[in-house]
Amino acid sequence: SPQPCSAVSPFADVKDTGAYYYDAVLWAAEQGITGGVGNDQFSLYGTLTYDQILAMLCRASGASATGSDWSSAAVNWAAENGLTDGLDFTATGSCPRADVVYCLWKQLA
Repeated sequence: SPQPCSAVSPFADVKDTGAYYYDAVLWAAEQGITGGVGNDQFSLYGTLTYDQILAMLCRASGASATGSDWSSAAVNWAAENGLTDGLDFTATGSCPRADVVYCLWKQLA
């Protein structure tokens, strides 16, 4: 697992340096995979929506899902790459863990 370059979190709610997720969150932020949910918050215990997980997968692949239309860009990217084949969802609906794993499986296949 790659180590982040910085040891300082950009998120006010990610401060426990001993937490299992700390380095992963810092690395994902450094890579531009996540920018959190706004107001310097990552939302550690928030529920992911489909567009949020698809945006992270999109950015992790090197594609772009940023700006004011990030949600549509992420959903379109996922559809174009077959990640949403067979899923019944709305972009802002809660994404269950099973669907996250399914999207990962489709992307990494």
